[in-house]
Amino acid sequence: MYTTFTPNGDNINDKWVIRNSGGFPNMKIVVYDRSGQVVFKQTGYEIDEDWWDGTLKNDHANPLPASTYFYVIDLVDGDYDLFKGSVTIIR
Repeated sequence: MYTTFTPNGDNINDKWVIRNSGGFPNMKIVVYDRSGQVVFKQTGYEIDEDWWDGTLKNDHANPLPASTYFYVIDLVDGDYDLFKGSVTIIR
């Protein structure tokens, strides 16, 4: 998983990409801000339209500030541990 992305509208690295996510169609992703508020939640992360674009709950009118956010990913299918970590938005 990439740890940074730059959602600035230049069509380069504008969304948080998780490689090979298409192999887990039931994957559940939750992203939190530093205060613990859910800023993004998605089941299925297979196509570009599913990927997080750095806005609050993918509402394009509410871009989130440059900061570090924390994620929990459950692959659901298979016997895998939860993936936890951080991702940083750079603006």
